[in-house]
Amino acid sequence: MLRSLSEQEYQARRINNRFGEGTSPRLRQVREGLEVLGIDSNEVLHHATPRILYLCTLGKNAREQLLGLSSAKADPAPSLSVVSEGWRRRWLLSRIRRPGILQRLAFLGPSVVRDDLLTMELQEEAEQLTLPV
Repeated sequence: MLRSLSEQEYQARRINNRFGEGTSPRLRQVREGLEVLGIDSNEVLHHATPRILYLCTLGKNAREQLLGLSSAKADPAPSLSVVSEGWRRRWLLSRIRRPGILQRLAFLGPSVVRDDLLTMELQEEAEQLTLPV
């Protein structure tokens, strides 16, 4: 009903639940519908779960540069191979040593990952265009 209300108000469907539109289209649709009703969505949809943001400093002076406190040119970031190797050592190796992980992964393949990442609509578009996915 909130979507229908929004469509009537704006003469268009502004939230389409498609990849690339941003996070949580359902929540954005509820917000938009509540606003059309004149309800302050920030008051109704407030939650106490903060988002956690993890950062990884890849270059010297990164914090100062991000905050605009330094105009010094940043050192070049580590190469993809260096970052990948760090990830493999820190995360991947410890996970695949867990009992049962390799047996569970044996059933996965490219199609499972593809199916998890693409919506049915995007899969159909890719098939129509005969593009490999």
